[in-house]
Order: sequence, then C-alpha cells, then structure tokens
Amino acid sequence: MESVFKKYLNALQKALKIDIEPMINIVGFYQGTKYRLLIFPRQKHRPEAFFKTGEERVVVSPGVIDMGGLLITPMERDFKRLNQSTVESIYKEVSLEGIMAEMALDTME
Repeated sequence: MESVFKKYLNALQKALKIDIEPMINIVGFYQGTKYRLLIFPRQKHRPEAFFKTGEERVVVSPGVIDMGGLLITPMERDFKRLNQSTVESIYKEVSLEGIMAEMALDTME
C-alpha cells in the first residue's frame, strides 16, 4: 500500500506540475486482512465563503471527515443555511477536478 500511495502522490505531483507535496486528505480503514485508503485530492484548503465577512461568511473548513461526507460547521447558523447546492459548491471548490485526479492515475508508473 505504501508503494502504491507514493506512486500516486508522485503522479499527482506530475499531473499538477508542482514541486511540492500535493494537498490531499487521507482516511484509512483496516478490516480482516485488507487495508483501504481513501485519498481526496485538494485544490484549496478552505472555500472562499470561509474568508467572507458578515452574513456571507460560512465557517466551514473541510477536513478528512468532511470530505468523507460529514460536513462540520462550528456555528449553528451556518448549519441551518447549508443546502445541497451550497454543500456541492463547497466540495467542488476545494476538491481537485476529477480530470486531474484521473490524469494522475493514468500517469502512474
């Protein structure tokens, strides 16, 4: 698993044309004798809504749990304001486009 993970990181780095480690979130599972590693390639750490002021601000900073589907909002008002469209927009903004992640898979050696 370590070898494949390193190959994927190198391939992602090449696909993105960067010299630094790509931004990712990782969660791992172990069941019986099998390991599973979920990798969420990122293009941003936080969505633009996090940096807005006043009523436009939504305090959300997706980490690995959030990327896995459990979106945490520390402020109740933000939780109540979120809807499907807003959540999809946040995930789309911070996630690496599927085509880039697929390019990385295609270039793995």
